[in-house]
Amino acid sequence: ESVSLAVIGGIAGFVASDCIIDHCVNNAKLTGTSMTECIGGIVAGVEGCDVATISNCINNGDIINTAGYAAGIISVCSYANDYITIINCKNTGNISTPFAVSCGIANQLDSANIISCSNTGDLSGMTACGIGYDVDYSVIDKCYNTGNINTVAGGNSSCGLFSGAEYTIISNCYNTGDIIGEYAYGMFDSLYSDCELINCYTECSVIALGHESDEIGARSRTGVFGRYIEGSSRIKDCFATKKSVYNNITDITTDELWANVNYDDHCDNTYILNNGFSDEITAT
Repeated sequence: ESVSLAVIGGIAGFVASDCIIDHCVNNAKLTGTSMTECIGGIVAGVEGCDVATISNCINNGDIINTAGYAAGIISVCSYANDYITIINCKNTGNISTPFAVSCGIANQLDSANIISCSNTGDLSGMTACGIGYDVDYSVIDKCYNTGNINTVAGGNSSCGLFSGAEYTIISNCYNTGDIIGEYAYGMFDSLYSDCELINCYTECSVIALGHESDEIGARSRTGVFGRYIEGSSRIKDCFATKKSVYNNITDITTDELWANVNYDDHCDNTYILNNGFSDEITAT
């Protein structure tokens, strides 16, 4: 139902005290208006909680937000004082945010545990990510995305798992949804300070949109893993398949699959698989 509210949640709007939300299901389609800042399939947001847990919840309803953010489980949980746990939750609904960010599980994550969660719905937005968007001081474990992900024309990143992370551990996760966007990445856009990506894989087509004549630019727009790694962040025991398309550019090398990443300095036991062969990426 379309309603003129600043926040919309399939079960609750903003949660502002310590709470447990368990075994809840939303089957309704949620549609925002020009006034709607965020929509969550289960909860729109968490604010001022010391501890909050969302467990065993499912969103089956499609979500459309014509103005702001949207996510399958919780849209915003970046204002909590302590850990937020999202465990054993899944989103199956399709999510569309033509002017903002859409994510399968949650958008902004700060001090969160996301464990054993999944997205199978298709995602579309200015930015779109299979699990989460900005992920800081968090743990993501045993999560996956199989939904197709694309950004609208003129949009930003499409990412199989998440966009940017800082001081975060991501482990035992995978993406098999196809990725289309102005900037398209099989797992992530950027790993900033002190992140670890461990035992994860992506097996998908990654298609970067852009001007066909912009050959160099097109090559820097996409990668089967991600775009950028800095500091002490590491990728360990991961692999990706080489199924990328770059604006009809076919002579793609292993180096170029990483866009601007200096991967030799950040990877251990990590491979790109190509037609049954593998190129190992090993730190120097």
